[in-house]
Amino acid sequence: MAETVWDAYLDQVLQNDGVDTESLQDQLVAAKRVFRKDKSKVSIHDVSKEGAITEFNVVSEADLLKAEQARPSTGIRIISIHSDRTIAPLWITPGVASEILRSYAVRSDFVPVLLSFADEPHPSEASNSNFVYASPSDDESVVSYNLNFVEQNQHGGTNPWSFRHTGIYHHRKGDFNLFIVIHCTKETAFFRRMTALLSPPVIKKTTATPSSSQAPPAPGPGTAAGPLLQQICKHPEKLHSLLISCYSNNWRPYLRSLGKKFADPNDRAMVDDADAVKQASFPAVQALRNTNDFALFANACCSNNLDILDRLSRIPFPSAESTFRQRTESQALTLRGHIASCKVLQDRISNTIELVGYTLTLHNQIETGKLDKEIRDMTRKLQELSQKSVDDSTVVRLITILSAVYLPGSFVGGIFGMNFFVFDTDHRKIVIAHDFWIFVLVWLGLSALTALAFVFTWWRKKKQKDATEEDAAREKLS
Repeated sequence: MAETVWDAYLDQVLQNDGVDTESLQDQLVAAKRVFRKDKSKVSIHDVSKEGAITEFNVVSEADLLKAEQARPSTGIRIISIHSDRTIAPLWITPGVASEILRSYAVRSDFVPVLLSFADEPHPSEASNSNFVYASPSDDESVVSYNLNFVEQNQHGGTNPWSFRHTGIYHHRKGDFNLFIVIHCTKETAFFRRMTALLSPPVIKKTTATPSSSQAPPAPGPGTAAGPLLQQICKHPEKLHSLLISCYSNNWRPYLRSLGKKFADPNDRAMVDDADAVKQASFPAVQALRNTNDFALFANACCSNNLDILDRLSRIPFPSAESTFRQRTESQALTLRGHIASCKVLQDRISNTIELVGYTLTLHNQIETGKLDKEIRDMTRKLQELSQKSVDDSTVVRLITILSAVYLPGSFVGGIFGMNFFVFDTDHRKIVIAHDFWIFVLVWLGLSALTALAFVFTWWRKKKQKDATEEDAAREKLS
């Protein structure tokens, strides 16, 4: 297999974790949409126990090397990676990313979290936090996870809410705590909160590190961290609590917004009769199913948050205060309430969809009944017209037969000029001519000829029809 920028890190993973790295390498190489090609914009902040802050801006691997040379042995180092938008690549190149993973011996469990960015939280992974906790020794532990959350956006579209996620990697070794934080966008509340915490009025910025013969630069005056950051330095687990607190309160207004979306079609479904629902039944079902999908996704994300809180509360952080566990338990209780609310909302939406479907079925039955009545009325009228046509045909047939009988006589009478009957004025009576038999003979002959012609024509047509049916029967048998 061709060499890649990930080889050094993958060799380290194979040696330390004993994990098969072939599939991991395929995923890293294929994830081109996650990383930038040209340059990085990674921020590294070191916070000492005294509260001094030092910042490194990493654009290339050379900048990362300088920051590595100044790595402290105590305190906190926070590596922040972000993207411009949720679906945009992270501001980090594969070279810088692989070097960070290698330099800090990041566990391979964090790689799926890293590769989940440059995209929105996937519905199939909404409830999966990828939570990992490992403690090789008493003075060392690793925690990593992916937090899915909902947050109001600034896009100004029809939907003011967006689903987003944040990745956390926390490696504690002795008195040194490393945090790798991946922000899906700079619009998130946690990104803004961390920016405010790590950017006091005066901050010491470093782009290079002194040589090994020189001591690291001392923080200048006015670089002290704020009270909250100082608390995080003493109790690093509070950073996890801070992250979750930035978004846990968003679920209540979001679920209320879903409830408002559900209320309108639900009210219409409750008051509409079978005739009124026909105009908006399909759009209403579409809107309800869309709302149900959002509630289902919110349920999964709340389960993701609850899983993280439950696991964090069971980790024996050395510096953890009782308030940390109390806070996580309180947040977990709130999330369980949100999960129950999601379930109730999903059930109500399902009931309303069933009601709309039942009303639509009833409407279809009513319309089918109306159509059936119209068809029966039309069939009855057609039967009446058909009967009239039959009656008219019978009359026409009778007239035709009578015409066939009397028409030859009229024809013969016209030929002979009606001279077979003479009115005797002396005796005042009609006198029949002696040659009257000629008229009768010609009349009857022509009538018989007409009848024979009709019978011959009918017989010929019947014979042709019988022959056609016999040919068709033979073809079927053959």
